[in-house]
Amino acid sequence: NYQLGLKKAQETKKLILLFFNGYGCVKARKMESRFFQDDEISNFLNENMVVISLYVDDRTGLKKDEIRYSEILGRELKTVAHLNCEIQQKYDDSASQPLLILLNDNHEETARIGYTESIKEFKQFLGIKQ
Repeated sequence: NYQLGLKKAQETKKLILLFFNGYGCVKARKMESRFFQDDEISNFLNENMVVISLYVDDRTGLKKDEIRYSEILGRELKTVAHLNCEIQQKYDDSASQPLLILLNDNHEETARIGYTESIKEFKQFLGIKQ
């Protein structure tokens, strides 16, 4: 949940890693299994960041009081997927996945990366000294 993740980051004084992906996104699953299972990366993320996974194909319906019209998407938001797509559009208008965006404590973007198979590139993106 985006809002809960922002709150947790504020409370813990950690940076934010937005991970836009989808249940059906093969490349996102590859990145998760390759990078998030790596001990050095996993430890770094746990110590320094709040990871917010935003699934753009999550068809879970919103509660009646959460449904609203999105100016950004030009339609009514009825599912979690719609909310997550709206958030992604605020940061990136290509709507491609996987997309990972680092945010500082002011919620400003500091770095981004799309699909990669390079563990070195991913560590560099996170700021892990090599």
